[in-house]
Amino acid sequence: MSQQPGGAPPPLPLTIINPQVNMRRAYEVGIINLRISIDRRQAMADGTLPFDLEEFEELSEQIWDTRVMFANQIRGWANPRDRLILAFFYHMLIGSMPDADGVIR
Repeated sequence: MSQQPGGAPPPLPLTIINPQVNMRRAYEVGIINLRISIDRRQAMADGTLPFDLEEFEELSEQIWDTRVMFANQIRGWANPRDRLILAFFYHMLIGSMPDADGVIR
């Protein structure tokens, strides 16, 4: 390995970071976290976890708002390939996407 003066190794080459892929991955993590929230709420409903009415209601509202927000943002995704990947991932982990008005048909 060639070294620079002073014994320091040469700088690493710059890699190109695709912001679209990074953003898509961030949404994938968000969808996974949404699934975790849905599972937590279900565990409370089933009695697997202690039922806390306040937390249950808060989770229910947050889950629905997040489902609608993610669905709308996925539908508007600029890159068709990433849009398809996110829609498929959403469908597999969450289910049907609500429409822009928040209705599941």
